[in-house]
Amino acid sequence: MTMKICIGDNITKIMKEKNISSIKELSAHCGIPLATLHHLKNGRIPRNWTSVAKLASCLEVSMFYLVFGQEDPIHINFSEKLLEQVFSGDFQVQINVVKKITKETK
Repeated sequence: MTMKICIGDNITKIMKEKNISSIKELSAHCGIPLATLHHLKNGRIPRNWTSVAKLASCLEVSMFYLVFGQEDPIHINFSEKLLEQVFSGDFQVQINVVKKITKETK
């Protein structure tokens, strides 16, 4: 499966879904420089992926979704497999005490 990087289109789509009307508003909301957002919207591949991660977090989407416009198929499969195990009754949760918290350590 070939995936195309389409950050600009995805930013536009997500902005519409979140009722964010302008890049300037998005910049102020996420604390990302306006120039960086313009570069991303115009389809430039970012030199610094930190801003993409920050934008994804601010927009409450995965970085994979922001970049490719779809959820990560590996993540989806993992989640589905985990849920199958949990609801099959074959799943066991174990909790280990790593450090006992006392009044003195609080």
